[in-house]
Amino acid sequence: MLLRQKIAKFHGVGEPEVDRVLVELTANAIWRELGHASPAPDPGDDHLWALLAAHDDSILITADRLLQRKPPAASRVIFPSAWVEIVAR
Repeated sequence: MLLRQKIAKFHGVGEPEVDRVLVELTANAIWRELGHASPAPDPGDDHLWALLAAHDDSILITADRLLQRKPPAASRVIFPSAWVEIVAR
């Protein structure tokens, strides 16, 4: 997905950059169990809502505007650009 031409061009990344991101994600990932949550704005994203609801102070990083409207309590949904600003600090 990350190497689809349109996505790679938009983000200005190639295979080496995508590989580095995936290695970092894998090395720093934590397994989390799903909680119980109200339905997500898009039924296909209910699993994301369940993760956010299960872990206070969780942050979902997505450009999906529908998901940003009303996240579960004690969690946030932010744009990738906002995440870049947070990490850059």
